[in-house]
Amino acid sequence: MYGCGCWAENRKDNAKNRTKIYDGIAISTSGCGEQLIKSLMAKTLSQDLLRSRFVHQAFTDTLQTFLDEASLEPEPSKSLCGAIALIGLKKDNDDSAEEPDTSSRYEFVWGHTCRSMCISYVSGLVGDTKIPKPKVCFSKQAAQNCGRRIYCQGKMIKFS
Repeated sequence: MYGCGCWAENRKDNAKNRTKIYDGIAISTSGCGEQLIKSLMAKTLSQDLLRSRFVHQAFTDTLQTFLDEASLEPEPSKSLCGAIALIGLKKDNDDSAEEPDTSSRYEFVWGHTCRSMCISYVSGLVGDTKIPKPKVCFSKQAAQNCGRRIYCQGKMIKFS
């Protein structure tokens, strides 16, 4: 279903948007399909993140809205979801620098309402090789928080 499981968009610069700090975003979600469809979770999360300067707060607030709506359902498993977001950060054009920065920077954020979530991604290259460097993270929260609270983390990723 369009907008609930995944979403990606680029931001175009224009005269009205001089304060733009993000170049684009990609979202992927997982969890109770009915709730993800009802909330259009991926698209909603994307829009909320792109409107905010405080990514972790916007991520947490959007998942909290999901939790609040899901808590109206009689089945506790309806409040379980997870999401990842990769946000392209706008490059700073420093004309005074001797070497222009050609690397791309991204903020990689994840959050979940379930007990745990395994995240894997590629960040940079191994040494001077052209081999991608895989990373794995196991995100976990206390069992009593499952379906009741949001756990959110993130990190900066840089590609040359």
